[in-house]
Amino acid sequence: MEYYVGIDLGTTNSAICTFDRETQQTRVWKSPERNDLTPSAIYINIKGDEHVGLRAYNQSPRSPDNCATLFKRFMGTNTPIELTAVNLTLTPEECSAKILKTLFGYLPEEIRNSPYTGTVITVPAVFNLTQKKATIAAAEMAGIGNVELVQEPVAAVMSYLNARGSTDGTYLIYDLSGGTLDIAIAESIGKRVAILAHGGIQMCGGRDFDRKIVDNIVRPWLHANFALPDNLTVNPWYKPLLRLATWATERARIELVAKDDTLISLSEVEIGRNDLKGDEIYLDIPLHRNTYDELIADHINNTIDAAKETLSKTGYTSNDIECIVWAGEATHYKPLRDKVTFELGINGNTLDVNPMTALAEGASIFAESICWEDENGPRLRSKEIDFVLRRNRLFKSNSRMDLLHNPFYILKVTQLDNRQRIMEASEERSLSLDVDTCIEAKSMLTIPTKRISAEVAWLPGIPPERANDILVLLESTTGSNLGNDNLPHDSLAAALSSILYTATSTLADQVLELLNPLKEHRYDGHLIEIEYFSEIGKFLGFDKLNPLTRTNLLAARMLRLHDYASEVITEWIIAIAQAFDSLDPSEVCTILNTERQESGFPEINDISDVETAIEEIRQYYKQVIKFVLECTYSIQERSQSVTTVVDSTIGNDTLNIPILIEDAIDSYTGGAETYLEIENKKVEEYDKKIRIAVEDTEKEKNFAILVSDLNHIVKDWGIIAQPIIRKKQRQGLRYEASHNISERVRLLAIFLYNEYDKLEFSQQIFTTLKEVFAEIPEIDERVTADLETLNKIAKQRKKNNQMSLFDNQ
Repeated sequence: MEYYVGIDLGTTNSAICTFDRETQQTRVWKSPERNDLTPSAIYINIKGDEHVGLRAYNQSPRSPDNCATLFKRFMGTNTPIELTAVNLTLTPEECSAKILKTLFGYLPEEIRNSPYTGTVITVPAVFNLTQKKATIAAAEMAGIGNVELVQEPVAAVMSYLNARGSTDGTYLIYDLSGGTLDIAIAESIGKRVAILAHGGIQMCGGRDFDRKIVDNIVRPWLHANFALPDNLTVNPWYKPLLRLATWATERARIELVAKDDTLISLSEVEIGRNDLKGDEIYLDIPLHRNTYDELIADHINNTIDAAKETLSKTGYTSNDIECIVWAGEATHYKPLRDKVTFELGINGNTLDVNPMTALAEGASIFAESICWEDENGPRLRSKEIDFVLRRNRLFKSNSRMDLLHNPFYILKVTQLDNRQRIMEASEERSLSLDVDTCIEAKSMLTIPTKRISAEVAWLPGIPPERANDILVLLESTTGSNLGNDNLPHDSLAAALSSILYTATSTLADQVLELLNPLKEHRYDGHLIEIEYFSEIGKFLGFDKLNPLTRTNLLAARMLRLHDYASEVITEWIIAIAQAFDSLDPSEVCTILNTERQESGFPEINDISDVETAIEEIRQYYKQVIKFVLECTYSIQERSQSVTTVVDSTIGNDTLNIPILIEDAIDSYTGGAETYLEIENKKVEEYDKKIRIAVEDTEKEKNFAILVSDLNHIVKDWGIIAQPIIRKKQRQGLRYEASHNISERVRLLAIFLYNEYDKLEFSQQIFTTLKEVFAEIPEIDERVTADLETLNKIAKQRKKNNQMSLFDNQ
């Protein structure tokens, strides 16, 4: 790479920086207003003019319905970002893409347009896989190529190390931004940074400090100087006053970084409100550092406790920490740093890097450390980008199959709505969505022959209100959102408030676990009785979900898992396969006709139409299973998943394997056989190399390495071939490739013993063959006999050597 770019994509502010390899210097690129930071805010006026950054931030208290802020908190979720004043709905990724595109626009054209520009974007240490993928997707939308991610604490340490010229050490990262506190303990060895522990406080930052000032100083001052209602928040006329006051308070708080006194001020024109007596309202409130320090003291003490708690997770003490690395706009305030430094007893005099830009600078330095190109040419797309693009292609090529892409979902209608309501909904949704998308969805739902596919891919047999609950759960973020007014309080989500969950699990995760009989349910390490969950499941109605609905829901959620580890995938594939296997087309037809009677659409008379739709969605499930299998980036892990699925579902009944398991094996086999052909060629090459090397007595060490490598290749071959071998055995067939490779390696081992008396190496090879092919009787029998013969020879030789030694004495 020629250019290295780092972007701190923040919740409240963002920054962009480049790193010069020759000078080892970073450069922060300023906004048009000549600021290092760009507010993560979007403003769109009624004309459709779009503004990103400072102007959008300044408009947010005056026109909140035209603005989008704090959308980073919803990355990786389906939470809509609605600008109601302009009738526009965006996704969190689309909002983040606008910020990224704006930041990237600050760079010179030769950097922006160069194919040799590598960009690294920061993400919180607590971001899960879905949130990371959403960040990569946002970069892709912004047109930024060659993108990687780095955890924010790692970026902070990288910036500090570069500034100090240091390499090794253990550091405490104290990152206090506008909204959150992130604490991390990181260790650097040879400029490689590892996170040892992380913690923090979700709702603690500059905005909480502003709230303290507003509640304790600004509100009392307003009520003392003007005739105002007791509760300003519920009065629509005075509610904007609080937003403006908070905005002015933030400006004043930031000014305290550079001076002891400031004013929280807004003119009558800026506020544009009169009090109950008709007097124009203004703000002119003095704020001193001492007052501010007293107000935020409890918050700072909480951050210190969080830092101590995080440090305790590592077993280290303050004496083991090199220094504190500061990040986040709130740490620009020196009295805060002094107090934290004193209470923790760790060196905090480390402002070698501006805390406001430390993450962006560290990201650019990290970009230079990445191997962006390999010996074969341009570096491949990151796995994160590849994941998002492939999943989007899956959705696009099966546009109505996924629940959150289904025509019912697009138009926000139910299976009981009539044609007239669908037409109206199409018109309404076309105001905020792509018109062609709405027209296509309307066509799918109003033409009876097309409608079957959409119905089968939806939630048939589920009352609309319950279907809405399920979709809310599928879209929801964390359990803390239970208080959100958008969630149903009187049904599913309200009932879920009694379920124990962790801070990182989602409501949908908890509910969908009820559908998975293989999953153990624990809380604080203790097993929760399954009866407890079963009773909740019955109360919520999950025991009444028909197989088709259950399968559709599982498939939709599996595509949005946070973790694609092989053991996780195994459980989901089994759950989907079992649900689909119990599906009865005649029952589905009955359900669809019952709903069609109420919606006024003609009944389905030919059950073959339903069977065709079910077969169509089966092909989609097959693609879903293939997709998630490919998300385990190791072929060995993929093999392990498929083997476990086969073993778990076949049991003693080798004839009645679920059809989707058959599909999973078929999907796996295609890619695996290509890999096995390559491995087979490696075995042939090593066979030849070993036969040559064994003749050269001066290269005994090289010979031993070759034999060891061959054993590893055979073991890998056996792992990857396992699902194919199982399938062939169940069909009463044998997998010829396994016999061919075992025989080639067996003959090599015999050759080494017969021709060169390499008894020990022959034993090693036969031991590997016995381990790999133990489940193929004809191979195992032959190999076992050979190995027993060699073991007897070795035993006899050992005995003869002992006798010879005794005779010599």
